Amino acid sequence: MVLGVVGCQLLGGARIQELATGSAKPGNVATFVAVTEKDKPVTGLPASAFKISENDLAIDSDTAQLQLMEPGRYATFQALLLVDISQARDAGLRKTMAKAAAGFVRRVRQGQPVTVAAYDGSDKVRVVGEYPVDAHATSPEQVDALISLTPGDSSRNLRGAVVQGLEILDRHLAMSANAVRLGTLAVFARGPDLAGRFPEDKFKDALSATADKLVFIGVTGDTQDDAAKRLAQSGQVLAQSGNTIPIAFEDAGALVDGLLDQYYLLSYCSPSRAGTRNLKVTVSVPVPDGKDETDSFDVHFDATGFSAGCDSQKVPPLVAKSSSSSSKAVQSSATSSGKPASTSSSNDSGKSSAKKTDNKAEDKEAPVPAKPGYAQ
Repeated sequence: MVLGVVGCQLLGGARIQELATGSAKPGNVATFVAVTEKDKPVTGLPASAFKISENDLAIDSDTAQLQLMEPGRYATFQALLLVDISQARDAGLRKTMAKAAAGFVRRVRQGQPVTVAAYDGSDKVRVVGEYPVDAHATSPEQVDALISLTPGDSSRNLRGAVVQGLEILDRHLAMSANAVRLGTLAVFARGPDLAGRFPEDKFKDALSATADKLVFIGVTGDTQDDAAKRLAQSGQVLAQSGNTIPIAFEDAGALVDGLLDQYYLLSYCSPSRAGTRNLKVTVSVPVPDGKDETDSFDVHFDATGFSAGCDSQKVPPLVAKSSSSSSKAVQSSATSSGKPASTSSSNDSGKSSAKKTDNKAEDKEAPVPAKPGYAQ
């Protein structure tokens, strides 16, 4: 049982963030972390990049059987692509958007489920596709509903759509029993909010409150405001022109997929046999100048009743560092605008049988495919 968390020390541009920790008899301890360098994911770290100590005493990694477990087996990931259709009056443009969104989906669903939603100037976003994890995804070739989905309001309710998108993400994540739940919202916008349906201050509050990653997709030359910068917290991709939007969506898919590589799950066998212990985890991140950057965090766990016979491949139940308040914050922001935010599903009839296959089993989480170098 995890008892509490002590502050994180940041040195240089490297950062290790504790997301969840767990401990259980006979002596198993595990911690789920994110590692970044200058806010970019640090990928491919070996177990030797992490050092552990308990109550300021270094723990030998070999003796403790310290190893990296596959993080996707113990966490829930979910992505949502929010597509601006406010200018999609032309059938050719809708076809382009349908293919662009599909390119994003094919890349991202290899590691996590993907929801696609569309928005214009109206007060509701429309969910147009649900795609479960498929490690070898070759579909969809297009998001069919986007072909026939014409804008009902040619304005742009960007702020309201983003808040509703965060709500959709949080509802998906809330269905999981995993302690670690990580969402990513990718937003495509051809310009700033024009509708003014959702207050700017409440929009900023919602973005500040959410734990979800935010990625922005735009087109070079389009007018944008501060919202675009706020929606690019985890990165942005700009198409050079309207003709290269599909390429930008594929690049955005690669960016979102790459965000998963910052997560690591460390598991080891503690030598402690009683009492509250202070676990310190330190990471060393190689940087181009040849000098590693380090960062660490401390967390307490209870070793009461620990004994011999531990197998570090058995991950104990994880306890999230703190309960995410993003759902409540977003819900509060939405209702304070005068109307509770709501969503609607597209009722387009032109869905292919392949898409119906993709959309069925929304409630069941498919296991994220294992990565080389991780224990299962």
